Amino acid sequence: MRVVIAAGGTAGHINPGLAIAKYIREKNKNSEILFIGTKEGLETKLVPREGFNIHYIDVRGLRRSLSLRNIATIKKVFDAKKECKNLFAQFKPDIVIGMGGYVSAPVILAAKALGIPRVLHEQNSIAGAAIKLLEKKCDIIFTSFEETTAQLKNKKAVIVCGNPVREEIIFKDKKQASEELKKGVKALTFSYGGSLGSKKLNDTIVEYLLSFDKTVDTYHIHATGKNDYVQICETVKVGGFTAKNDSFEVVDYVYDMATVMAAADLIICRSGAITLAELAATGKPSILIPSPNVTHNHQYHNAKVFADKGAAVLIREEELTAKTLAQAIKDILETEGKLEKMSENARKLAKLDSTQKMYDECVKLINGKRGK
Repeated sequence: MRVVIAAGGTAGHINPGLAIAKYIREKNKNSEILFIGTKEGLETKLVPREGFNIHYIDVRGLRRSLSLRNIATIKKVFDAKKECKNLFAQFKPDIVIGMGGYVSAPVILAAKALGIPRVLHEQNSIAGAAIKLLEKKCDIIFTSFEETTAQLKNKKAVIVCGNPVREEIIFKDKKQASEELKKGVKALTFSYGGSLGSKKLNDTIVEYLLSFDKTVDTYHIHATGKNDYVQICETVKVGGFTAKNDSFEVVDYVYDMATVMAAADLIICRSGAITLAELAATGKPSILIPSPNVTHNHQYHNAKVFADKGAAVLIREEELTAKTLAQAIKDILETEGKLEKMSENARKLAKLDSTQKMYDECVKLINGKRGK
């Protein structure tokens, strides 16, 4: 198989792309996979780390408001489409997979012009602008939620498969990871606010860490994201701690998410679709703090599903303080059997065959057997 995967911007688009890429490589040892992204996103680091080639194009997203900048943006899309057509003429892909986001637009449009089979994947319950723009150009639209189908016009092309989760996250050995990271404490707590970070979450976590409850036998790892790391380290230093000490550790980004998630007993994070898929796949209890700055408040609705099923505790951002967070952590860790029950409930929400479903349908499409 010769496969092109368009994935860029945030880890939410890139990691499911890496999951399907690794699965293809596992099933087809001689497969050739090429990622397409931009030089501005996390793909510049995440994709090469996993041993995949990546080609960079110059493209950016449209602004939702009227802006002269959008004229230049549209020109970039058509320039990138031409570049992709030339690239495909050399690479000769059997299929093109778009993981959503603006980087998918010129890639899918180029594949359509050349008659190359093309599919899209929507991670969130609310269909993004790229999916709505490109849905009629695609043979298959993979979605993660049943609710997404009603938002799309090309319903016959929709296949609900869930979100692909990297196999190293699903199958990472918990005992080995715990021995590596838990520092001999009773529980490891882990928090993060996405690849770029969240100022509100960062500020609250740091306030919580600087007033760390030493009566709770825990070690805490917090990933700040790229934007706030230097400032957070300064705040920690002013508070009398180093970024890594006996009680907690502050890092900018966790590259080995598989190990940290496997070792963690409780995770505090946002409630994006990929994050929730990983929490379910690993059976991790969580405290979910939905971002209020997303379309149709979909992170809140995602988190509510987990909270209603007893897999998570939901704290709205406007209710989030160091005190409410500390109390939620203490209640979960010190209530007998609560961690275990939350873990069991999280696993019930997992869709572990998402990557296989995507792969099988892509193979059918390549072989001309889909729908036969």
